[in-house]
Amino acid sequence: MYHIFYFGENPVLRDRGGLWIGWLGTKEFPEKSHLDRILAEQSSLIGYRLEPVHLTPEEVELYYHGFSNEILWPLFHDLFSRCHFNPSYWDAYENVNRLFAQAVADNTDETDYVWIQDYHLILVGRELREKGIKRRTGFFLHIPFPPLDIFLKLPWRFKILEALLQYDLLGFQTIRDRRNFISCVRVLHGYRTSGRGSVRRIITTDHQPLAGSFPISIDFNEYAQHAS
Repeated sequence: MYHIFYFGENPVLRDRGGLWIGWLGTKEFPEKSHLDRILAEQSSLIGYRLEPVHLTPEEVELYYHGFSNEILWPLFHDLFSRCHFNPSYWDAYENVNRLFAQAVADNTDETDYVWIQDYHLILVGRELREKGIKRRTGFFLHIPFPPLDIFLKLPWRFKILEALLQYDLLGFQTIRDRRNFISCVRVLHGYRTSGRGSVRRIITTDHQPLAGSFPISIDFNEYAQHAS
């Protein structure tokens, strides 16, 4: 399944148990009985459940290759010349994030903590709130968050920023990334922040998310085993 081996999360799920919801990483839809058997076998090996989200070839092209990797990834890495701002990409990005939000709603309850990973799924927290689905939510960005002058080039900057503010906890790789995010929040929305250290509270009109820098490491034992 796509994203299944973000090495920072795999040990947590393996040790504590849980459910990973993800795209299969293929445009083909396997037969259900065959897929169920494969997922059951993998779940027994890794120690947590797997729940697939099916995407059509068009969704993969517009959402994954399009908005995620022709807009967000290059822009957030300050590669503006490589961005392709196709409006149809945004529609697909919203639709696929709704699919993931529905999968979260169908497979979790209010006692669960939902931890969303990376720029492909920024809108999931917003979609859950709009559906009235109460979950404790966190989001971690595995790529840099751009400074204000770069972020302003994103046509959907307000929608992306508002969606990020729907999470209870926002995680960034570095203090610089967190500072860039808070700078965008202050300038574009006028929200205040409180707190000191690596975690700050953002004071919005109806929500007070926390934003912190949490550097993520590789799974040393995993790499050492493969290298031996």
